[in-house]
Amino acid sequence: MRRKIASIIALLLLIASLGACSPAKNNSADSGNSGKSSEKTKLTVWQLKPEIAETLPEVFEHYTEQNPNIEIVVDRPGGNDYDTTIKAQMASGVYPDLFMVNSYSIMESFAKGGNAAAITDKAFTSNFMDEFLPSISYNNEIYGVPCEVDGVGIIYNREIFKKAGIKTIPKTIDEMEKVCEKLKAINVTPFSVGLKDSWTMNHTFSLVQGEMMDAHTFTEKMNKGEESFYNKELGNAFDFIDLLADNCNAKPSDSDYSNMCTLFAKGESAMMVCGMWGMTSVLMIDPDIDIGVFAVPVSSNSEDAQLCIDNSAVFCMPPQSTNQEETLKLMEWMSGEEFAKLYAEKCGIYMPTKDAALPQEGEGGWKDIKSYIDEGKITSLPFLYYPPGFDAGIALQSYFTGEYAQNQVRDSWDELWNSLIM
Repeated sequence: MRRKIASIIALLLLIASLGACSPAKNNSADSGNSGKSSEKTKLTVWQLKPEIAETLPEVFEHYTEQNPNIEIVVDRPGGNDYDTTIKAQMASGVYPDLFMVNSYSIMESFAKGGNAAAITDKAFTSNFMDEFLPSISYNNEIYGVPCEVDGVGIIYNREIFKKAGIKTIPKTIDEMEKVCEKLKAINVTPFSVGLKDSWTMNHTFSLVQGEMMDAHTFTEKMNKGEESFYNKELGNAFDFIDLLADNCNAKPSDSDYSNMCTLFAKGESAMMVCGMWGMTSVLMIDPDIDIGVFAVPVSSNSEDAQLCIDNSAVFCMPPQSTNQEETLKLMEWMSGEEFAKLYAEKCGIYMPTKDAALPQEGEGGWKDIKSYIDEGKITSLPFLYYPPGFDAGIALQSYFTGEYAQNQVRDSWDELWNSLIM
């Protein structure tokens, strides 16, 4: 018995000595099998654009391939009720790691509410185009990655302009009228208008306003009760609306955005007032159409013709994110050349970052936009700074059809704005 016990003890001592001599396990090396370190960090991204719902995850796949410890889940909560839904989610304590908003006023509300983190001190912010920093800043702090160069101007058919003998882009309201006369002489409707959708008129008014005055200053003064839509410079907006009404498709009140784009794409009109998203809509109908973009002529002074271009979307990180370090690394990547190239290729969006690639679809139009940026002939988009719910187009629908006079439109705008900021 003693011999048996002695043998067991000897065996145990041998096992113990072998264990002591073996190298220590490395937890990170073992992470592929078990333990907390084997788990991927999941980053949740909320984005609002239906047109990139499928392509944005494809862009992020390039990041996760380079960073296999990261998983990125892209969601579009609430669909068309995105803004309302994400506010409700955050109010209930549910936060993503990154979320998109599509206007300065909405971003500002998240910053004020403590749901967007300032990233001013991050080195990658130096790669943002200086022209678009105001669109992502509040109280001199930067609150996100700008992610869409957006312009609103006149989209035109280059071939029809050539056919009509129009050799130079109009820069004054008088020159614009002459262009319209030349187009009608070859039986082409100058403008297609989608009056049925109020937002098309909202954008039309906004871009004229942006060319005549500083959007930020106007918004600040309106919010303080120091400004009014009776500002005399806004008379130019009505001059241009009058020109549109005299040179557009029949029954514009029955025409919506889709119909506006269709008329243009089929060559029944030569121009339309729209943002760059309009180019995408047109190219889906006719991929071969030769599109150009120019600033709306708003006065007799050619220097007033500046293209309204701004950053219209921003990705913010809530300070409540539990993955801030990894989220900031992702934001840094999104600020660089690789993301901009992929974003342009897959999503058709021009990033407001330095040396960003231009989308191939509608490249001619994008080149026009870049030339305005390079020449410094740009101004902000006022509608991005309007209080949520403000739509200048509703009253303009009535003005366009002759139901409202100018003073009724201006009164309506003042009343609506004041009701929204109270």
